[in-house]
Amino acid sequence: MHSARVAAAAPGLPEEATTDFHLSIGRQIARLRTEMARVEAEEQSLRERESPGDAYMTRAAEHLYDRDDTLIGALAAFPAQSLAGATVQLAAAMKLHSVSEIFTDRRPEDDRAISRLLGSAIRVMVDAAGLDPARDGIADLAELYRCCWRNPFETVAELFPEGRSVGETEAVDR
Repeated sequence: MHSARVAAAAPGLPEEATTDFHLSIGRQIARLRTEMARVEAEEQSLRERESPGDAYMTRAAEHLYDRDDTLIGALAAFPAQSLAGATVQLAAAMKLHSVSEIFTDRRPEDDRAISRLLGSAIRVMVDAAGLDPARDGIADLAELYRCCWRNPFETVAELFPEGRSVGETEAVDR
């Protein structure tokens, strides 16, 4: 369960542990996008009629965009646990990628979010399809050793067995 502070910052985050987190966020984004379109249409209508109030609609739209960004960030913050969640993560990765193509100054945090979304989704999809990542070429194509959800100590030990470090046995919360 999320703290009241998190729930206040991003209304719509699932409260129940049994809820598919990523699917629930995807559905919240769909409802939010509908509200965004409604607010933008009203803002445009007020502006065209030179009627007061368009600034309030602009401000409301900005808050909705902030919530949208927060919810997309939440999708990238945790690995998916279901095929439905992984599908939502793939859609979010596509959205972030298309937005990043529009702007000339790429944001490294968006690139990291895309990496987390794709790494999570591919893991779930491989498991759901019963694939062998090495035999089926997935490990090489997706460079699964670079997946941010992997324990970095295990990755380093696997890739560089001769360079064992002091912290290799430390657990990383993944």
